[in-house]
Amino acid sequence: MSSGIAETIDAPREPKRSIVRVREHLIAPLTEDGLRKARNTKADKHDAFLRRLERDLDWMTADGLAALRHSVLEKAEGERRNLWPSYATVWNIARVIEHPPDKRREMVLSWMRSNAGVRAWKVSPWHAVALHWYLETFGPANRAGSG
Repeated sequence: MSSGIAETIDAPREPKRSIVRVREHLIAPLTEDGLRKARNTKADKHDAFLRRLERDLDWMTADGLAALRHSVLEKAEGERRNLWPSYATVWNIARVIEHPPDKRREMVLSWMRSNAGVRAWKVSPWHAVALHWYLETFGPANRAGSG
């Protein structure tokens, strides 16, 4: 008899970002379901559209992509409802299903954990709050031009 705990621990985890996951759980199944490009869309433009979806949705989980797949099918355009909806439509549906990660947030957390953040906490909590506010508002400073 197998233990649910052991299966959970040994279960492979999805990578945080994966274009392959987008291709396998969204694009390939939708293509198999019959979604196609509009007649007036050139093949290279449609391929670029699909690559953009792979790149921009790479943070979604397999379950999120499955839900997105069903929503995209409902929103399919064209007389026979078999044309890909616009990028904006797909992106907006995806954002509702799973909130995209904020790249600035990751950088702010990294700064707050760095020596700069530790020094700010040592001076006073107000310095740390001010540093956090500054980073959230303006983003981390560009160090390339500093001397």
